[in-house]
Amino acid sequence: GKEGMQAVNSADFAIAQFRFLLRLLLLHGRWNYTRMSKVVLYYYYKNFVLTLTLFVYNFQTVFSGTSLYESLMASAYNIVLFLPIVFVGALDQDIAAETVMQTPELYVTGRTNMHLNTPKVAVTMFEGLLTGGVIVAIASATYRSQTDGGLYELGVTVYSWLFLIMQWKLAVESDYWSKPLYAIWWAHNVLYFVFLAVYSYLYTVSTDFYGVGVMTMANAEFWLACIVVVGASIILDVTLEFARLQFKPTLVDIYKEIDRGYGDGGIEERIRAHGALDRLREALGIFKTPTVLKRPKAGAPVSAPGGSAVGKGGLARGASERSSYDFTMSEVPLSKRGEILNRTLEARASSRSGARVVPPSQPPRK
Repeated sequence: GKEGMQAVNSADFAIAQFRFLLRLLLLHGRWNYTRMSKVVLYYYYKNFVLTLTLFVYNFQTVFSGTSLYESLMASAYNIVLFLPIVFVGALDQDIAAETVMQTPELYVTGRTNMHLNTPKVAVTMFEGLLTGGVIVAIASATYRSQTDGGLYELGVTVYSWLFLIMQWKLAVESDYWSKPLYAIWWAHNVLYFVFLAVYSYLYTVSTDFYGVGVMTMANAEFWLACIVVVGASIILDVTLEFARLQFKPTLVDIYKEIDRGYGDGGIEERIRAHGALDRLREALGIFKTPTVLKRPKAGAPVSAPGGSAVGKGGLARGASERSSYDFTMSEVPLSKRGEILNRTLEARASSRSGARVVPPSQPPRK
């Protein structure tokens, strides 16, 4: 008693009962990992695009050190884009709580670093490179028409493109539009342009920016350019995401479709009919290795965990089925997931009548 209370008082977190760990890990732990991954990748993306525009502009100025953006606006870039991503990092839910608790195999996202790894960062940088290329290309094409009011008029134009693209990116990355996020996202868009108008008349703060924001927004070409740049960014993001879903989907993508009602009802029923514990073991790869999802070699002997005994040919068949059921593998396209899953579940159902895995012996419950 006393020792336990002292341990609780000294701990950062205390859990009253072990059964609370189920919801803490499978639901809130997974949500937290997904949210933090989105926040980190978002910060990589937006800072990479900003840096790319400044890097390219240095070639135009022969590396003289001239900044494209007004000093205060350049320094406030992260502050301007700070608030909406905080709500995504605190409230986002990629899959509903009920679905997550019914499908414990989704916990594999954290075990395999599915949302935050080196390839994921590389893809984010590649998307930032393409977005930066679109901004630079359009800015170069409209350079003369955007510099009638001076250098900072071009800077405000490109800065506004960056702001609107990042707002779009945040809208795409958010899977759950809560009321606070919805309100702050729209208010953030309005307040940005109000800030440009107000800051244009703060002569004591910045003499160089006096009247620039109002003059820029009074130009119809500014709004037309914003529509073109943001539209090009939307087409680029949608195309890349569509290609990813078609050729390299993940287990999370499949359950997102099911959770939102876009999936095949027959597939959902078959998934639900299969035991949750078995699906969790398969997703985590317990029959092969508990930490890495690998496809077992053909004919290689595989042993069940905990000293389990297996009937003749039973475990080899189960390991093969696990590999085909594992939708985190890159070679399984989204278009074939229904066919693969149906074939796997039918083979498993027919094999259960013969060979089956015998669980390790356990003492009877009192």
